[in-house]
Amino acid sequence: MVCPYCHRFTPDQGFKCINCGAVLSRKDAVGGYDAVAPQGHVDRNFFKPWMLLLLVLLGILAYVFVSHQGRSVAVNAHDPGVELAIENYLLKGKTNIVDFYSDYCPPCKKISPLLQEMSSKRPDLAVLKVDINRKGVKGIDWGSPLARQYKLSSIPHFRIYDGEGDLLMEGQEATNEVLRMLLAAGIRM
Repeated sequence: MVCPYCHRFTPDQGFKCINCGAVLSRKDAVGGYDAVAPQGHVDRNFFKPWMLLLLVLLGILAYVFVSHQGRSVAVNAHDPGVELAIENYLLKGKTNIVDFYSDYCPPCKKISPLLQEMSSKRPDLAVLKVDINRKGVKGIDWGSPLARQYKLSSIPHFRIYDGEGDLLMEGQEATNEVLRMLLAAGIRM
């Protein structure tokens, strides 16, 4: 029935309006409507919890999207910055570009999407990102075990391996080759 005091639908099993708390009797029903709200009347309060839930979910999705935007998934994401045998992550039969990076390195962030675009255009190519930063370290972590293991003094630092896992080049030579590959793929910086 529709409560005569708040004009909202309330189940007719009770003697009290669930919306405003008014004590009701069957004869209090508005306009003879027992189980249906009056024609043209929309209970806007019904939508509020659903709209609030929808807004909260959209907010969570937006936060997740923005917080992960520009961040890459590294092969060592489970334990970044610790020593790592790169050879265990190379894909056989593909040219592998290993990109040592840090989320605190602007050039690394700039080249990362370009490398991903190139790898999507070239099925013979695999790009492996390796985060040199240990968890909790702000700024580029030059003292990490991984940075010391590969004697890194600048990033992005590239190593290029052939399909058999043999190191072809690294450092500045590899950087020049990566830039050449990007240009050959039609990707401009």
